[in-house]
Amino acid sequence: MAANPDNFMLREGLVATEYNINWLDDAGKIVDTTQCAYGETPTHAGISKTGDAQYSYTFKEWSPTIVPVTGEASYTAVFTQTVNTYTVTWKNWDGSTLETDSNVPYGTTPSFDKDTPTRDQDAQYTYSFAGWNQGVSKVTGDVEYVAVFTPHIRSYDVKFYDDQGVLIQTQSVEYGTTPTPTEPKKSDDETYRYIFEPNYEIINVLPSDIFFGIPGLDLDSRKKTYTRKNVKPV
Repeated sequence: MAANPDNFMLREGLVATEYNINWLDDAGKIVDTTQCAYGETPTHAGISKTGDAQYSYTFKEWSPTIVPVTGEASYTAVFTQTVNTYTVTWKNWDGSTLETDSNVPYGTTPSFDKDTPTRDQDAQYTYSFAGWNQGVSKVTGDVEYVAVFTPHIRSYDVKFYDDQGVLIQTQSVEYGTTPTPTEPKKSDDETYRYIFEPNYEIINVLPSDIFFGIPGLDLDSRKKTYTRKNVKPV
């Protein structure tokens, strides 16, 4: 009568039959083959799986459940899949960080959650927020967005006074533009007639960075009178 494999016992001097045990990745490819004797339980360390931009993988177990050897067998690796997360950095035009969003899952569209970015005005321009240096899109990796601003030329009030300190003209002039006042007139008197000389004198009593940083600041705020040496007897 044939021996029952379930009642198999290794007699002294006999060698147990070994069988091939195949270890496969989750795509069905054999990554290793080991031999294990009949009745023994095979073992194998976990294997790794290369992740991509979207997922990382961690070995979980072999499938099916490993059992004592009764013949050739194959086991397939099972992995735990984890969605990768990334960092989204929002910066202002000068490189300063406005907001950092950590652990943003792959495929998520980020959003800037603080107040609208601003840029301080300078002597020449004021600035309005125009958007980001690139379109905000779904996260596929670490990304940085930089605020972009539209410049707007600034204007200043320039006032012109006669030789008696009386205001005769006011012009709103854009930064960098030379004012063009109309030629003033002064009536002749019994002794003289007068010819206009475009010779202006301004005394700067405020630092230029303060004066030019204030739109619409009148020149007469810098000096009580804007002296124009515009009359001479002929």
